[in-house]
Amino acid sequence: MKWTEIISIIEARSQPKFPILPCYQQFSDGFNQTPQPITYDKLMKENFENTFSRTRFPLFEDAGQCGIDLLAYYRSFHRSQHGWGIYIIDAGVDFVAKKIMELDSKDNNVSTTNKISPLDAEYLAKHKLLLHELGHHATEIVHSVLETDSSNPRLNSYRKYIAAKNSNFQLHDNEEAVCNWNVKKKKRHFKIRAQNYYGIARNFMLNYQPDGYKHFEKIEPRNYLKKITMPPLPQKTESDLKKQFTIHSRLNMVKPFTKKREEKAFQVPIYLIRT
Repeated sequence: MKWTEIISIIEARSQPKFPILPCYQQFSDGFNQTPQPITYDKLMKENFENTFSRTRFPLFEDAGQCGIDLLAYYRSFHRSQHGWGIYIIDAGVDFVAKKIMELDSKDNNVSTTNKISPLDAEYLAKHKLLLHELGHHATEIVHSVLETDSSNPRLNSYRKYIAAKNSNFQLHDNEEAVCNWNVKKKKRHFKIRAQNYYGIARNFMLNYQPDGYKHFEKIEPRNYLKKITMPPLPQKTESDLKKQFTIHSRLNMVKPFTKKREEKAFQVPIYLIRT
């Protein structure tokens, strides 16, 4: 899907207020800092060690909707053309990195010289969060394709889906499972110096995330579209929906452009919230 097609969706909006989860608004209102745009390369070089503390961010360890959801989040282009993209919270990265290091210690039970370093744990945490949020972006793209189907457009598909998700927690859980499934699909991005640490990321999702998130292993190529759309799903567009989800859930969507990709797609913006 091209940016020009997304612009047509944005310009066609007739309802200004877009439904969002109340906890997002509550959480963002607590920060005075303005989120700043950041590139993938610069994000990977940042060091967020010790930005998380239990006293400042008790919600991060809450298994409910306003806990894990807030380690990072995705703001849709259906809501606003300006400021849409993936929001990474420095303390959220540090929280995940600390849990990864805890799991590494438990799993390996080896000397400190062989344990994963804080910087490597941050690398894994950043990829885990980015890939999960790209799942949310790809979900929005699926609905955008449905909305722009020339033969049978499904008007306001994403708005109706989000409104239903906000009142039906099962829909919320389904999408979170699909987003963690996207992390699982991209396990190659958890390789450091020829060793793959996806197993630790998997254990984080299973041990430190709520039921909806940890059900990612039940998601399969044959059922994930049904988890993130409202029935009925047009059969003739299913292959295109899967293609678009695959394209837009890749880590390349936040990485610098290549000339070939610049002509065909667009970049998902990243914003950093420093706490």
